[in-house]
Amino acid sequence: MSAASDWRPSGHLPALDGLRALAVFVVVEHNISLVSGGEGLLLHQLESMLHRGWMGVQLFFVLSGFLITRILLETRRSPEYFRSFYSRRALRIFPLYYATLIFLFLLLPTLGQTPSVLVEDMPFSRQVWLWAYLSNWTGPRGLGGGSPPVFHFWSLAVEEQFYLLWPLVVLFCTPKRLMQVCGGVVLASLLCRGAYLLSGTDPTAIYTSTLSRMDALALGAMVAAWMLSPSRPQPNRTNVTRLLWTATAIAAAGWIVTRGYPRFTVTEESIGFTFVAAMCAALLAACVLAASVPDAQGRWYQALAAPALRPIAKYSYAIYVLHAPLHVLIGLPLMQRWFGTASPGVGLALAYMAVVSVVSYGAGWLSYRLLEGPFLKLRRPATAAPGQRGATVS
Repeated sequence: MSAASDWRPSGHLPALDGLRALAVFVVVEHNISLVSGGEGLLLHQLESMLHRGWMGVQLFFVLSGFLITRILLETRRSPEYFRSFYSRRALRIFPLYYATLIFLFLLLPTLGQTPSVLVEDMPFSRQVWLWAYLSNWTGPRGLGGGSPPVFHFWSLAVEEQFYLLWPLVVLFCTPKRLMQVCGGVVLASLLCRGAYLLSGTDPTAIYTSTLSRMDALALGAMVAAWMLSPSRPQPNRTNVTRLLWTATAIAAAGWIVTRGYPRFTVTEESIGFTFVAAMCAALLAACVLAASVPDAQGRWYQALAAPALRPIAKYSYAIYVLHAPLHVLIGLPLMQRWFGTASPGVGLALAYMAVVSVVSYGAGWLSYRLLEGPFLKLRRPATAAPGQRGATVS
């Protein structure tokens, strides 16, 4: 067997850091944007671009589906398969998530500093959904967990629900069979969104539903299975170029069909989510292949693999968790106090967004150093079974 045909993606893939950094950037700017109601073409385009930042969540899901499924496939014959996966997942996700909930729902009330925007979710019967990673179901329906500082936790809930069962699915699937399962999940997600729309479900509830978003996770998982299957593409410039053109074609087709990827429309919530996820999956696959093909690493790859983006990717989880509390609980009150408005002009709005972004990055850095890092050191490497390629997975 030739070296090319024996190729498999493994280890650190630098361009994926760029994708993760891009995802967290567009989501954060979307969530903290104060740009609205302006006149002029440039301002309208800026507002429109910020509105489409929701697409970054789809990119997050695709990346997560790929990375987690790759680990699961490479370790599925390990005797510690389940224990290793769930323990590593808990040590990565739980410390910051629950520390944030403890601060907001236990410490602040104890100190008599309950923010008014959290009062609605203070009863335990409402905040329990956040502690149980179920707020994506209850928040949009007004049942709890939908307060502005924590509403964005819905996406973390989607991931945790998906990965509660996904290791069991992967355990009994070869990469080829898993690709078929992923295709079935994508189809099921499309059908679920169609059913939601036909039943008149609230658009936000559709937006945050695990059933609505599992196609993005499955498409990321499909890329991982494809790259580890006997039919995996060979790492060459031709295949990288084809994948890039595929991503471009999907993006263009989705733009036309959905009329620009608005968030809450019938076309977007029926098929638009899948267009975005498929585009991200094709781009992800191109990045994975290009990592082993130096002559295919054009400016697009060099930009994504830029060392400057790696710290943003490294702290992206904390940036995502903390940006909304910082924005809602500190940023907006200070804006109101200092400038007398929460709806400033475009210049002040952009300056505000820049400051909150930098502060969120700093908070992410601090969280990683003081909280996440020590817990990550407790994780044991995900070890493959004897005889499998890739002895460990970080």
